[in-house]
Amino acid sequence: MEIFTIILRVFLCLFKFLHFKNKRGPIKIHYADILYVDKYIKNILYTNNITIYYLLS
Repeated sequence: MEIFTIILRVFLCLFKFLHFKNKRGPIKIHYADILYVDKYIKNILYTNNITIYYLLS
């Protein structure tokens, strides 16, 4: 479960930064972005429990 969460977190961070490109300079991952991704992961886990369990089994 931890590995899956880490992979999802990294993927969503990259996707978020590619989708909303920062024009001010180099891309940086802030703590707020990690919290945003954690919230997104919790929403996915809450709405798609059956799918998650199927993927992990």
